[in-house]
Amino acid sequence: MYTHSAQCLNYLGSHFRSMLGMPKTATSAEVAHLLLSEYVFIHLDQRRPADKLALLMQMLHKLYALVSACWRCTWAVGYAEGCTPGIT
Repeated sequence: MYTHSAQCLNYLGSHFRSMLGMPKTATSAEVAHLLLSEYVFIHLDQRRPADKLALLMQMLHKLYALVSACWRCTWAVGYAEGCTPGIT
């Protein structure tokens, strides 16, 4: 688990460098900052990264709740639409 922001930025930057087309002269932290500012929750203010983190945590919480509800209530008609992937 990564505990320091520099470690997290280096990890992200090293894995997304080729996808973003960044030169090898750019540091991993610069690549990670570009990724977070241009591709992750771009509708939020770039000067407030805590908002992005809060939204990410809320979305993960809702995803876990949906998966948990689908697992426990597979018979419930209300969850059938959200729990059937790709079936139209």
